[in-house]
Amino acid sequence: MKKIAIFVPTLARGGAERVASQLSSFISKQDQTHVIVMKRDIDYEYAGTLIDLNINTILKRNFIFRLRDIFKAIYKLNKIKKAAQFDIVISFLELANIPNVLSGHAKTIISVREHRLSSTQHDMQRRLTNRLVKLLYNRADKIVVNSEGIKYSLIEDFGIALNKIQVISNPIDTAKIEKEKCEELEQQYKKIYSSPVVLTSGRLSQQKGQWHLIRAFKKVVQSIPEAKLIILGGGELRTYLTDLAELTGLKQSVFFPGFQKNPFKFVARASVFVLPSLWEGFPNALIEAMACGIPVISSDCNTGPREILAPDTNYFQRAESIEYAKYGILFPVPDGEMKRATEPLTKEEDLLALSILELLTNKKVHALYSAKAAERVKDFSSGIIMEKWKHVIEEVGMKARG
Repeated sequence: MKKIAIFVPTLARGGAERVASQLSSFISKQDQTHVIVMKRDIDYEYAGTLIDLNINTILKRNFIFRLRDIFKAIYKLNKIKKAAQFDIVISFLELANIPNVLSGHAKTIISVREHRLSSTQHDMQRRLTNRLVKLLYNRADKIVVNSEGIKYSLIEDFGIALNKIQVISNPIDTAKIEKEKCEELEQQYKKIYSSPVVLTSGRLSQQKGQWHLIRAFKKVVQSIPEAKLIILGGGELRTYLTDLAELTGLKQSVFFPGFQKNPFKFVARASVFVLPSLWEGFPNALIEAMACGIPVISSDCNTGPREILAPDTNYFQRAESIEYAKYGILFPVPDGEMKRATEPLTKEEDLLALSILELLTNKKVHALYSAKAAERVKDFSSGIIMEKWKHVIEEVGMKARG
């Protein structure tokens, strides 16, 4: 029996945090498991003993605070690892990965979840973080990434050794989704679903590009006046997005229910799911929508969507128009400019609107992509993905014993 720790900044909301949660449950079935967090902020269940580093400023975006937190984490984690004598420490996200590599006393597996060159960090923070990645990440015993795009970025842009990297997609808990999608909707949302519903889910942030979807939806409503758009999630762009919907004349057509602990009851009742992101690591929301059995449309952004929807194509290929891929529809990545309501649609927004209209009006295409979505999700089942994690842990564990 090995002694393994999973180190993650928090267990709140995000995709990396959800994977850490699932991994703790899987590992605890055969090994002694600890979960180390920098801040006790917990939305997801976990298995094992919880260790809180009690670094309460980690959610602040200020560069100085974040740098200070990394040094705090290095000091505290070093003491814990030395005392506990873990065999392996698995970390998620840079705030945990950098201290994990620098603190020593155990074999290290770090998990990278974002395409580094697409970061929204301020220039100074991005340059320093990228420099640390180049200097430190080759010291890890193994690096797990959740998409081919991130693997290529680490190799080409940061000089990470190919043999250090293992691609393991995020697991999807289909049993949980099947259960939760059947839960009753709150009364105030039920009437929305008497109309065709387009839905997106994700933090209201620059990365997710929801304003492009709102602008494209104006064209959808011109053809299907009763159509509705639901945008799940909370974040810093909420005011901009709600104002844009109102100024575009869509106040009665676009709804913002905020962050939902169970998004699946919303997703499963929608007609179409759209991911308008400017970049991704591995878009959990896209796979989860497919698990709900609804057809999906995604921007062909770095990284993830092409690997999921068009796995047989060249990863470096990018959609220039509407691409009817094997498992869903891809459209060109929006330009990312935060538009005003009065500006004309961009080419990409126009193509997005046409893609939505195709799925809302063509029953044959809608049925095809619903079936294809359910088929593709099987490749991301928790059982398959956790077996891949097991193999990596065993490989690193053999080195530890050696």
